[in-house]
Amino acid sequence: QMCIRDRYQRRVHGDKIRGANNAQQKKEFLQALMREGQKVMMIGDGLNDIMSLAEANVGVAINPKSELNLLAADIVLLSDDLTKILDLFKLCKYSLLLIKLNLLWAFIYNIAAIPVAAGVFYQSFGLKLSPMVSSVAMSLSSILILISSNSLRLLNLKQLNLDLFKNNLSPRSCAVSYTHLT
Repeated sequence: QMCIRDRYQRRVHGDKIRGANNAQQKKEFLQALMREGQKVMMIGDGLNDIMSLAEANVGVAINPKSELNLLAADIVLLSDDLTKILDLFKLCKYSLLLIKLNLLWAFIYNIAAIPVAAGVFYQSFGLKLSPMVSSVAMSLSSILILISSNSLRLLNLKQLNLDLFKNNLSPRSCAVSYTHLT
């Protein structure tokens, strides 16, 4: 346990890593970080992590050993490989990017199509859309958004190069529990 903690303390601020703590100590540590205004992700794999998983802003259960871990965690990883956490950050950032793109597309489409469909530009420019064309355009817009959203299925996280630690997703914001990983 000490070698894992020492290895992570070199990469992350040393006062943010704790190991071999009981459930109450973990919960108190998370509460102290949250009182400082930090966003906290708790990664846990045992029964003693349940309170902390529920308390954290984001609780990640890795290789859960009980149903209680599944209920307490926001995210469940079925492997005990901690590198999957980086893939999780990439997936979240890509999902947010897709949400923003879909909203932008829908906003632009509605700003352009609704006035034309309502006949606002008919007197000035002679532009109008029949109800049939408007309904087909709206259906195509929805299909485009579905295709864009389903692109997550094709995502190769290893090749996706995103700045993971931008916008408060820094290693110092994560409290790591690794009690049973050795």
